Amino acid sequence: MPNFTHEPRRSSLKPEFGGDSRSPGEDDDDIPLVTIPLTEYKRLLRIELSVQQRSISIQLLTKPTRSSVERNPEVANFITLRLGQMHVRQIMDECRKRFGKRQTPSQNAIYRYWEKLRIEARRQL
Repeated sequence: MPNFTHEPRRSSLKPEFGGDSRSPGEDDDDIPLVTIPLTEYKRLLRIELSVQQRSISIQLLTKPTRSSVERNPEVANFITLRLGQMHVRQIMDECRKRFGKRQTPSQNAIYRYWEKLRIEARRQL
C-alpha cells in the first residue's frame, strides 16, 4: 500500500496538467500538497493518457450531424424558442433578418429539426 502524506508547504513546482489559477505572488503557504511514490504518479499519468485517447477515438467514430440547423447552435436556439409559437415561414423570415440568408436553414430543414425535437421529447417521457 502506498504511503500518502499531506503536508502544507511552499512549492516551487509548476503544475503539469491543468493550470495554476492563482495570481503571481499569491500566498503559497496554505496550498495542500500530497506526496505519492513515483510509480503511482506514472500509473496515474498512464491512466489519464488512456482516457484521453479513448475519448479521441470515440469522437472520431461519431458521425457528424448533417442538419444545417444543428451545426449552428445559435441558429438552433433561435429556431427552438420560436417553434410552436410562430409559423415556420415567419421563423425563416426572422432568422434571415438576424443571421442572413447564408445561415438561414430551409423550410424543410426546420421541419426536420422540429420533428427530431419532438421525437427526443417523447423518448424522455
